[in-house]
Amino acid sequence: MESGTVAFSGGGSGNGTFTGAGSSTVTAGTLTIGGAVQNLILSGGTVNGVNASITNLTWSGGSLQGTNTVTGVSSWTGGTLNGGSTLTIASNAILNISGSANEILQGVLTNAGTVNWGGTGNLEVYNGGGIVNLAGAVFNAQNDQSMSARPAAPVFQQRGKFRQVADDRHDHDQCRLQQHGRRGCTEWHHCLHRPLYSVRRHPNLCVSSLTDVGSVNIAGNVNLNGTLGLELLNGFVPETNAAISPLNYGSYSGGIETFNLPELAAGEGWSIVYGSSSLTLTVAGPHYSLSASNNPPGAGTVSGAGYYASGTTNTLSAFPSFGYIF
Repeated sequence: MESGTVAFSGGGSGNGTFTGAGSSTVTAGTLTIGGAVQNLILSGGTVNGVNASITNLTWSGGSLQGTNTVTGVSSWTGGTLNGGSTLTIASNAILNISGSANEILQGVLTNAGTVNWGGTGNLEVYNGGGIVNLAGAVFNAQNDQSMSARPAAPVFQQRGKFRQVADDRHDHDQCRLQQHGRRGCTEWHHCLHRPLYSVRRHPNLCVSSLTDVGSVNIAGNVNLNGTLGLELLNGFVPETNAAISPLNYGSYSGGIETFNLPELAAGEGWSIVYGSSSLTLTVAGPHYSLSASNNPPGAGTVSGAGYYASGTTNTLSAFPSFGYIF
């Protein structure tokens, strides 16, 4: 089709290729596609992909199901990714999430390119759905909204880069990635607060190699506390002196209260260093475990606990709550 629009309101199917400068619109019924489609507009009904490739998807309503890959520049302002389905953002492709409606993920969104999450709608993950941010991919959170999930599913499998874009207009909780269920490296509990960002709860980051490290990247100041977890995947075991930087920032204050780090070979441990722009975990030789707690509970917070190599210097910090003095 050279120009114009083909509208599907009663369903249909096709295994060929939709080409041309025009667009295809689905408003009702179910359209099954098994080939390549350009300029697809989904505003109602259901698109069922059978290993489909969609260039420039405009998605404002309805449901997407099956196995679909998008290329080019696509937009998502409303609609549901059905359970058991996968939507892959190809390398060099861009998905812009915006608008006021909540986007529903019952399936899995896999990002190999770039996802820009803006607008005022939340991301709601249900029924085994989730988000996989692959190595080399970028997920930009550009709004003040929340991402939440139910007990059956991980929220975020993080191997690429997650960026929270600063917005100094607000000083309350801005982005909440929440998980209510079992823990593991596929479950990233991450909370960002402005004007000082905070990493809280249990961000469990995955490492498959020294060049495939899940990380959190924050351009501004980060107020560190809570728990940071690391899990090694695919049998990867870092050698002595290997360094991993799962957290990068413009500047920082405070410190991680608890580290959940994988066990290493006998005689080795994790050396934890807070640098000017990143937190670095290094596999060191003989080491010591430093623990810290406050008594009574709620009297304040302490930071600096962890594993440290012999001969290194560590700072233990204590911050009293209102009405307490350390």
